[in-house]
Amino acid sequence: MNKPAATTQLGFIGLGVMGEPICRHLATKSQALAASASMIAFDVDPQAISRLVRCGQVAKILNNMVLFETVAALAEALVIGEAAGIDRTVLFETLSKGSADSFALRNHGIKAMLPGDFPLRAFSVRYAQKDLGYALRLAEQAGIEVTGASHVNALFERAVQAGLGERYHPVISELFKASR
Repeated sequence: MNKPAATTQLGFIGLGVMGEPICRHLATKSQALAASASMIAFDVDPQAISRLVRCGQVAKILNNMVLFETVAALAEALVIGEAAGIDRTVLFETLSKGSADSFALRNHGIKAMLPGDFPLRAFSVRYAQKDLGYALRLAEQAGIEVTGASHVNALFERAVQAGLGERYHPVISELFKASR
């Protein structure tokens, strides 16, 4: 009768931004077999494999939730700044030099919101809403009220109802313009 191995060799290729730190964290008690910029291989306890997959999925979902909430905050800041008489570009350039600087500001704010460039099917509102729905379900299962994510979900729903569901998700900034 074959006995299962005490450990299983497990390799991760192309882990991306979220996968690599999680892999490293979960494998701290495992013996590293090989590592490079694009691949990490470990001997991992078989039960750790399911934890690894679950933690990676949850971290990706929560990363996207934080991104979407940040994009909504940027949209709010943009419309408030404009109402106060601040040039849009000056506002975002100023924010990028302070603690509000982020990937979301530089990529979604400056590259999409400022020029009003929201192409079809480029991480669309519908796709973002699907991802955010996973985070909302996780919060509900844990009994946690998440007002920021719920607010963004409502913005996504308004965008879909306005016919913007297939547009790049920072298009929610246009909803704020419409409410003025």
